[in-house]
Amino acid sequence: MTEDTTIKDCKVYYPQDPPWESFLFQHHFNLLCDSRVGVWREAILREVKEGDVVLELGSGTGILSMFAASRAKKVYAVEKVRNMAEYSAWRIKCAGLSDKITVLNQEARNVDIPEKADVVIAEMLDTAMIQEPQVPVLRNVLDRVLKPGGRILPQKVVSTVALAYCDYIFYSFSFPLPHFETTEVRKVDRLFSKPLAYHEMDFHETLDPLVHREMEVSVISNGVVNSLKIESETLLVPGIVCRGSHWFNPPLILPFPDIKVEEWDKIRVVLDYKLGGGLQTLSYEVTKI
Repeated sequence: MTEDTTIKDCKVYYPQDPPWESFLFQHHFNLLCDSRVGVWREAILREVKEGDVVLELGSGTGILSMFAASRAKKVYAVEKVRNMAEYSAWRIKCAGLSDKITVLNQEARNVDIPEKADVVIAEMLDTAMIQEPQVPVLRNVLDRVLKPGGRILPQKVVSTVALAYCDYIFYSFSFPLPHFETTEVRKVDRLFSKPLAYHEMDFHETLDPLVHREMEVSVISNGVVNSLKIESETLLVPGIVCRGSHWFNPPLILPFPDIKVEEWDKIRVVLDYKLGGGLQTLSYEVTKI
């Protein structure tokens, strides 16, 4: 390695040191509380074998690396945010796992480890894989860091789209805005189609970063549609699936002008975006056929 980015002398972080306004990771406690963490633990304990070398990309608090360390010979936890890396190194030291886990303060796209990994863990996921850099990171690093025949967690992500109606009226004013359907916001009132799988990505394969899909969606009841509901589910390992939650990949709702529909109508939906490119790369069209 040309530069030593190993976190060795980790600081002790409490709210008063540094002050709260200097913290960049308050939301990580909320992430730790999410039920999906337990699902990841189950998958990691199933997939990681005794003697494996494991690389986690975007390790955050390091909890997934800690799960892997119970089985693996060696774990490399890569986190680009310096104080997040220091915090996770401190927690790993407190857990007595410093001999098994090395925390590296590196950008995941440029990760540099002294040996190839049997397993790569990457939880840089979001709905439809639009915002988080999972796909561009894995496209850039897998050939360098993963042994031939190595495994990736997660294995696949499948995204679906459905026609919906959402109430955008607030105190008699209309605000049709794209949003994520988290616990504190309104839910769509009704679905007018079955979810249609439009994009599947297998992380063991070379992925085209540009998504372009043209679909005919069948209406299942009469009414008015004004939104697309996009959801993603993640196959961690065979038999273990993560679906969206408040903190991990909630449904993405995309508004469009009202369209009156009847059962058996066909709606043409066109979706374009760049995987990992951000919502600014997203465009969509919805028209009645």
